[in-house]
Amino acid sequence: MPKVENNIVQNSQNLILENIDNNKKNTFSIMGISVSGLDSSCINNLNLVLNVDLAAGKKKIRFKNKEALLDVRPNTKALIQIKLFKNINKLAIEHIKFSFEKKLIIKNPASSMTSNPNNLTNTIKDSLVDLKLKEVLIDQEGNVSVNSKIKILKLFNKRIKPLINPLKMPDLEEIFLSNLGISNDENSIDNLNLKNLLKDLGSLSSQAFFSLDVNGPIKDLFLNGNGVKIKGHQEMLKIIVKGAFDLDKEGGLSINIHKDYSHIQSSLGKAQFGADFYIPKIYNAKKKPINLTLKASITNEINDIFIEAATDKAITQMMPRTQKKDDKPTESIVDDFNTSFGSKKLVATMGIDIKAALDPKMNISSMNGYAKMRTKFTDAFGLSKDRGIELSGKLYNELTINKFSYHQGDAFIKSKGSAAFLIKPSRKIEEKFPGIKPFNTKYKFSTNSTAQAKIVPSSKGLTHFLYPVKNLEGHYERINNDLTKNNICEIGSKEYFEQIKRITGASIRNTQKVKLLIDGQASMPERIKLINEAKDFICFQTLVFKGDKSGLEYANALINASQRGVKVYGIIDSLGNIESFDELEHEHPIYKLLKDNEIKFYLYNSFLEDGLRSLFKIVDEHPNVFGVMNAKNTKNIHQIIKFFQKIMEVIDSSETKDFEKSKKRELARAMHTLFGGKTEVSTQTAINEIREALESNRLDLNAILSAVKHLSDISYRWHEKYLVADGDKAIIGGMNIADEYLMGGSSEILNLKGKEQLAWRDTDVLLHGDGACDVYKNFRRNWFYLSNHRLEKGPKISHPSTGKQVAILQHRPMIDQDHNISNFLLYNLRTLSPGQRAWFETAYFLPRGVLKILQEELVNAAKRGVDVRILTNSEKTSDFGPLVESCIFDTRELIRAGAKVYHRKEGRMVHSKVSIFGDNLTLVGSWNFDNRSAFHDSEDACAIYDQELTKDMIATLEKDMYEDSYEVKLADIKNQPIANELKSAVMLLGAELF
Repeated sequence: MPKVENNIVQNSQNLILENIDNNKKNTFSIMGISVSGLDSSCINNLNLVLNVDLAAGKKKIRFKNKEALLDVRPNTKALIQIKLFKNINKLAIEHIKFSFEKKLIIKNPASSMTSNPNNLTNTIKDSLVDLKLKEVLIDQEGNVSVNSKIKILKLFNKRIKPLINPLKMPDLEEIFLSNLGISNDENSIDNLNLKNLLKDLGSLSSQAFFSLDVNGPIKDLFLNGNGVKIKGHQEMLKIIVKGAFDLDKEGGLSINIHKDYSHIQSSLGKAQFGADFYIPKIYNAKKKPINLTLKASITNEINDIFIEAATDKAITQMMPRTQKKDDKPTESIVDDFNTSFGSKKLVATMGIDIKAALDPKMNISSMNGYAKMRTKFTDAFGLSKDRGIELSGKLYNELTINKFSYHQGDAFIKSKGSAAFLIKPSRKIEEKFPGIKPFNTKYKFSTNSTAQAKIVPSSKGLTHFLYPVKNLEGHYERINNDLTKNNICEIGSKEYFEQIKRITGASIRNTQKVKLLIDGQASMPERIKLINEAKDFICFQTLVFKGDKSGLEYANALINASQRGVKVYGIIDSLGNIESFDELEHEHPIYKLLKDNEIKFYLYNSFLEDGLRSLFKIVDEHPNVFGVMNAKNTKNIHQIIKFFQKIMEVIDSSETKDFEKSKKRELARAMHTLFGGKTEVSTQTAINEIREALESNRLDLNAILSAVKHLSDISYRWHEKYLVADGDKAIIGGMNIADEYLMGGSSEILNLKGKEQLAWRDTDVLLHGDGACDVYKNFRRNWFYLSNHRLEKGPKISHPSTGKQVAILQHRPMIDQDHNISNFLLYNLRTLSPGQRAWFETAYFLPRGVLKILQEELVNAAKRGVDVRILTNSEKTSDFGPLVESCIFDTRELIRAGAKVYHRKEGRMVHSKVSIFGDNLTLVGSWNFDNRSAFHDSEDACAIYDQELTKDMIATLEKDMYEDSYEVKLADIKNQPIANELKSAVMLLGAELF
């Protein structure tokens, strides 16, 4: 392969073009991306033509370290042509030709073309003889033909041969070939160096025109780098470059490539490009730093582009790619690539403007400029193990780097810019889903020299695109309304309570007993006491009810109450109580225990559980039909897909023996129950949609939107947590029925999802009196919704004149379409003055969807001097780390505004949901600071207006902040490693579902 000198190499960062070691001799790297398959074998023919307008007058040039004196007549043009061809596996010379429209006169041929330039004889010869050169041709055999004459005594012309014995001229082959850096060995080129040629031309001309034509075989080219491999169809390599360059006496080189006439065609598509490039003092004889400038534009179009990417270890293990050996698939992982992306068509345009300084070794010492790139993907797709999704439509992307810079020694290029994305569905999608519109989002970003990045994301995620199909963000029209903006009153005043009732529907009740229950150690005994002392009825509602130590103790207490004649009613969220598919093979043991002892309870969202359990039962009963397929074999998403594919095969098959039609109908009903959710579609419609989705390797946008429409109800949960005894005693708060909640505060270590840790930090409230009556009213509303049966009314509100003032808030966004708790928080934030307290302790903090409005109010409050603090989990304590990673953007915004953010130290998760406003308002409940609580979950909260209780809650939160947490400083999160920042930004696209 020809060696290209003057490469600009940055060894440590791989930022600029560099040759790779011999083990990868068919690869070179640029900007961290290596190009594979580009070597001399890619070239069948190469034709380089230079058209040079020589400047008239007498010139001096260095020729083989000797000085030649030239006399150039006006309008002299030089034509230089280099033609190469492939000879076996090497490039060889077809011919190299130098010709001049008017003869070029060499005034000192003897001195400049012999070994003794200062010899007296040569000096005499030069005074008598000029060499008039018309053409020099070097053929593929290495023969040199010279079309020239000598002018003896400056009067007589005589044609000469390559070797002129009387003049004792050296072999012209050696002169021309060696000056070009060519050694003719077996008709191949080992080293082609145009530097001397350009240097000579620079002395003779101010401008030259060039054209380069390269043809190659049908071959694959690949781009590799940063865990990505890009390829297209095999294609013949064709390169056409036309333009001009200017050369000056000082060695400066200016190149202009004409975009209208220059392009590259390869397996990576067809790229049309143009550029302006300038390097002063390219020869750098004094070894001083030089500067260069580059302006370029590229338009590339490629059909059926395919990109392989390496994702993190967890995804690799969950979705391994397969490889075939002897046409037998195996489950081993092929290299590091486990995810694929592509598009039927990609059109990309890029513009760049660079200024760079090079050190004497031609390494970059500094660089700055700007760049812009636009891409358009048609029918893009993403795959894992050859299964994935396809976007029916167009995906547009625009990346603008307003400014970037680099200095030698930096680990990365500093930059500042923006990235915009636009999803435009196909006309077919728009017709099926009339309300859907193009989705447009924009991110701002910056990177620093230590490979750290900062991204400012859009306020809208992908759920905004899905909004016309299914509302997953919340009811914007019902939050931040006039009631939360007007009539702002002091907390605790009569006018304030009237406004709170208008906002939330909750009345203020004087309540006989109000007691904070800090951690499960305080809550569990009070719960058992309420159950044991109940005389008439008990009601409980929970998201999680486990069969562990606490769950069994709780269940046995309920059973004992039932056996002594107390009526027991319960509501459990079915999906909230499922941790693995194994649990779906059989009914949850705690459910069976309660049912067997005549405890009346309802499961919310039970259709998923019921559908799967029916499927597993039929599969287990017919091993001859389904083989070994069952829940225990579904260890990753692909095995789950295969499981459902097999079920659809059995439903559709007319040849399945020993399998009754009634069982097929039962299977179909189970699939309908599972995937139909609460949407009123027929069984056949559901089966058809499921079949369409499972038959194709690529789930297209149409199927995705249909799935969102039919399956999104699974996202909604009943997250309220109540225990009510006899209608006037209640516990409300954040604790579910399981060890991690009800053993909180003890020193016992629990194994939670394979992780050894202490039970969680949580908060409940015990109520006796009118406040508890309102808790019971809320439970009655939920029970009626599920059963269509009304429970007994319970005790009447007594309206005592004493007691702590309490308001019970209920939030049922799916049923009532309300935002009661969010509006309550908004209003109370607006009542606060500089110096007043707005503290929040929450298990999950990610104010997206409708909660973006609340995030803005927190920022406004912090900016006007309110003491805003957020205490939540760190990645190490949270049971859902991606949420913590995603909240970094909102955390930065808050800290910049003056708020304080605290993260729990490793070892114990915080599950508490507490808010404090001022000095006499504490809110305790089940509501987290995320869009899941704001819109996807039903929630409850107890607002307590009492200075002493608030003082106690403040002391508890101070301990949580100062002893068990650490303050997040802006300097620590101002930037993240680029990979982490990108990961957080990508996850934020779906943050409304977290």
